[in-house]
Amino acid sequence: MEQDEKNSVEQIENDEFYKSFLCSQSKAALTHSLTITEQVKKLGEGIELLNQELQRQVLEKHNDLLQQANHATKLEAVLNTMNIHVQNLFANAERLKTQITVPYNELEKHTKVLGRLHLASHILRQVNRLQQLSKRLMTTNDPVQKATILQELEQLASDPELKDIDVVTTELRNIRTHQQKVVNLATGSLNQGIINENITQTSTALQIFINLGTIRSTTDKLIEQNLYECRESLKTAFDTSSSGTKTKGGPGRVTLTSSQGFRNKIWSEIEKAFTEDIYQICKQVSVSTYMIKYGIRLIFILSVKFLGEIWRTSREEIKKSSSAVQQTLEEDYPKLLKHYYELTKKLKYSKFNFDHNVLKNIENSYLSTSLTRMLDPAQSVFNSENAVPSHDQIDSLIRVMSSELSVALIEENLSEQISKNVAKCIKMFCVKRNSNWRPVPTPLKL
Repeated sequence: MEQDEKNSVEQIENDEFYKSFLCSQSKAALTHSLTITEQVKKLGEGIELLNQELQRQVLEKHNDLLQQANHATKLEAVLNTMNIHVQNLFANAERLKTQITVPYNELEKHTKVLGRLHLASHILRQVNRLQQLSKRLMTTNDPVQKATILQELEQLASDPELKDIDVVTTELRNIRTHQQKVVNLATGSLNQGIINENITQTSTALQIFINLGTIRSTTDKLIEQNLYECRESLKTAFDTSSSGTKTKGGPGRVTLTSSQGFRNKIWSEIEKAFTEDIYQICKQVSVSTYMIKYGIRLIFILSVKFLGEIWRTSREEIKKSSSAVQQTLEEDYPKLLKHYYELTKKLKYSKFNFDHNVLKNIENSYLSTSLTRMLDPAQSVFNSENAVPSHDQIDSLIRVMSSELSVALIEENLSEQISKNVAKCIKMFCVKRNSNWRPVPTPLKL
């Protein structure tokens, strides 16, 4: 049987005519050695062989085919069962989804309602509180209490939930009006209290600004205003245009910047600035430093900052001044230093200490000039060889050194620096004297 099966297959595979139908690579042309009738007949024979072979294999493997068909039936039944289970699973899942979704949606809806109720109650409470504070504001005459109420009203008005509410908008207009009145009252009281050095009035005004929550901006503005006034006062004092420096120079004419009148004018303006303008401003600001007794620490800090800014402003204005003014300040540095020290002493405030860095450049120039004033007469004594200084020359040199020392007595550091210059001058004098000294021969004793 197997041999017949093999022969049938080989017969089809080896036949040249059938090979053209078995080739899968390309379309093969039908052979032209046979007529169409013969080709049809040949195909019929091949089909007959295939039918016989199929029938034979079905008969041989009948049981296997039945078994496969039975398995397919069982598989279909299992698939149908699984499909039913899957459908049941989907149905159960849908029921479970419904059991979860419906309560969740209800809970979400109730939560939204509750949130809106809370928001409505919050708005009502805030509006009620705002109206109560507004009424209290109308009936209160104490500006300090008004400032406290206004601060709380400001916090309530900042609530975004209260926007676009007509009642709140109307109340806010009245609140802004009262707030402006309180601010104007506190500003006037603060300025008057500082000018009159009234601690109670000043502290009350500052307490109003603290209660309003605007103390930092108010004090910053106050400090800036005072610094501006000090800067303008120094600018006026160091301004050569107001001292008559516009005269034309020429042969036989004296430049006013080096004249005594110019110097007197400059020092008159500087004295006025330090003894009147700057002193009054610093004194007014120093009044606020006593507010630390009332627990206003911020005012104390800002006051100390202001006093430090005074020195910085002074240094900047000196640097911006003309060369003629700077020369005048360098030549009469002790006089300028005296004004600074008198200002600090008159204020009687421990935190307001003089900063030497402000006048460091001017001090160095003055010390250099002072040393030159002492060295020049000391060197002139020894211009000629083997010169011996006379008593008059020595007295003149001593007077120069004494004058420099007496001028420097106004400040300890300056006195120390001038003393070092005097020591340098004396040392140079001794070196010169020793280098020019020649021993005089004396007669031998018998």
